[in-house]
Amino acid sequence: MDMSSTNQHKTCHPKSVSEYPLPAAGMTHELAQVVGQNMLVISQMDDSMLLKVAIDPSTGKPQAVAGFSIGSMFDGLHGVVASKVYPGQVWCTFQFANKLVRVDPGVGLETQPVIKQEIAIPAPGRGPHGIIEEGQNVWTTLKDSAHVLRINHTNPADYTLCLALRKPIFVARHPTSGLFYASQDQSSQILCMDQQGNAISNTPIPATEGATPVGLVPGPDGNIWFTLLNAPGTFGRIDGKG
Repeated sequence: MDMSSTNQHKTCHPKSVSEYPLPAAGMTHELAQVVGQNMLVISQMDDSMLLKVAIDPSTGKPQAVAGFSIGSMFDGLHGVVASKVYPGQVWCTFQFANKLVRVDPGVGLETQPVIKQEIAIPAPGRGPHGIIEEGQNVWTTLKDSAHVLRINHTNPADYTLCLALRKPIFVARHPTSGLFYASQDQSSQILCMDQQGNAISNTPIPATEGATPVGLVPGPDGNIWFTLLNAPGTFGRIDGKG
């Protein structure tokens, strides 16, 4: 596991940063690109609103936005990821309703999104947060009960609840090794699991580098990358050997 600090290696100089207004919300969380459309979906947790954002295909800039209530306003819409098995649809987490949902956002901005599938979180799991889809399985971090869940979306009776440390936030499949990793922010460790969701190891973040791993994603270079929330611009890389 390698770590770099932007305070030491200031080689990236973005030319500009643009901000685009969204409907007011206390907790705007995650986004995903809808397959087959020039559109993003964005979750707003405090009132369980799913935003649809039209994107200019030539520039990538947002053009218009519409918001739709998904489930109950108290469900806690949180994680969102594009589905590969169901092109054009997305998986979402309802943290407070304790379930996963597969949503068809519909074509264009004006169409009301429709929930196509609901999967209850098996006990004692609670509080789904981040979510990914890998083949017949969806994986989600359970922030409130400190688990990572692997569950077969075609057969929800087939699942693994992996006990984690406090609090798991994001989960990702390593593009080289095929192993799964989850960031655990309060314990400042990263969990490694096999393809069935069984724990292999926990790796602590060296205190000299910072703490609180949060964002964690597979990169196009064949590694997993993550950020440290409580550090001066520090990020880390997990290679194919872990």
